[in-house]
Amino acid sequence: MFFEKLLPALYSLDKNKHLPNFDIVSIGRRFSSTKDYKKYLKAKMLEHLDKSFSKKLVNSFLDKFSYLKSDYFDYGSFENFCEFPPAEN
Repeated sequence: MFFEKLLPALYSLDKNKHLPNFDIVSIGRRFSSTKDYKKYLKAKMLEHLDKSFSKKLVNSFLDKFSYLKSDYFDYGSFENFCEFPPAEN
């Protein structure tokens, strides 16, 4: 649902300047860095966007995303969130 509906909808709203300045922080265990996460998001987005997308706008949109590697069941790992965002990794 996220890749098919929500992500393209947010992109479209951002592209048409219907969203305020915003940042999205994703938390998970799968990716080792924000860079890896953005690479994955971009590949998924391109599967679900129409062919008239702009690479520049997609990259600008993805700049709003950050990734925090953390284990949901390890409450201590959420202490890292207080120091977020870390230096670009």
